[in-house]
Amino acid sequence: MPKPIFIVCAQSVIEDKTTNNVSILNVLEKISYIKRKPSDDQPVTQFNCNVLAVWRRETSDINVEFETEFSLILPSSGDIHSLASSPFTFPEDKELWRFNLMFSGMPPIDGDGTLIFRHGLRKKAASEWLYQSYPVSVEALKTENESAQKATRK
Repeated sequence: MPKPIFIVCAQSVIEDKTTNNVSILNVLEKISYIKRKPSDDQPVTQFNCNVLAVWRRETSDINVEFETEFSLILPSSGDIHSLASSPFTFPEDKELWRFNLMFSGMPPIDGDGTLIFRHGLRKKAASEWLYQSYPVSVEALKTENESAQKATRK
């Protein structure tokens, strides 16, 4: 089975075509968002990131069909949302393989806590996945209206 090397979320992932080296810029550690109204749970913010997952294949993984999937685990409910999936076969000439998902939009955040970006691999039609996870702290920013309401209640 392939071995997980790392997973990271960043604003930019740049691959040098000459050296095949990767530069990772602006690593994501926290998402701060503003609710539309104090009673509305839907966050408002524009959000873009790259989720990069790197795996090392074993010799026995060559020419084996795998399934790959990027997903999110929501902070409050723990609900899992699939972002992208596809079949995959490791090439013979590369020991390391990079999977890169460009995410644009806003994750369906259901509260403050930890949002988990996850990448998984499994042999085709197998039941068990092997995962790498990247946690991101999530918090709602208080609007001026909410701050004023709290101050008057005290």
